[in-house]
Amino acid sequence: MIPIHHGTPQAVDARVREDFVEHLCLVNEDFFHEKRALLEENDALAVENVALRKEAEQYRAAEEAQIALRQKMEQERDALSAHVASGKATVANMLEVHMENLSEWESEKVKEAAEWVAEPPAKSLARRDLAKQAEALETLYNDSLGHGGDGMVRCGIMLDRAIELREEATEVCDENSHTEN
Repeated sequence: MIPIHHGTPQAVDARVREDFVEHLCLVNEDFFHEKRALLEENDALAVENVALRKEAEQYRAAEEAQIALRQKMEQERDALSAHVASGKATVANMLEVHMENLSEWESEKVKEAAEWVAEPPAKSLARRDLAKQAEALETLYNDSLGHGGDGMVRCGIMLDRAIELREEATEVCDENSHTEN
């Protein structure tokens, strides 16, 4: 710039213009920093968006897999149900036709088969579950015997509970035979 005396109107205008240009440069620099911050934030949001889309795709794939598994299980359940129904019908037919020609042992086995035919699936499932619990407790009992005498009282309690569960499983079967008769 050409040196101008500071008291003249041109000097005042030049100073105002310089101050204004300096102000504009500062504002421009602030806008540039804000723009950079917004671009960085936009990039971070884009990365997060990609991650969320991947996660949503994983959830969708997992849901599809779960639906397919449920459909497969339903098909297997239906097939097993049809198979059991066929077996029960065959056993029931055999019971009606051949009962009079059986020995005492065979007659007892046929009665057991008749109880099975009459038993609803929920009872069989309950009996199986109780038997599995009893087996687990017996295994726990046998495993804990090797740990010294400190746990003998607890071991006895576990064995008693296993016996109770086995009896309960048997009662489930017996209840079914009494309710069906």
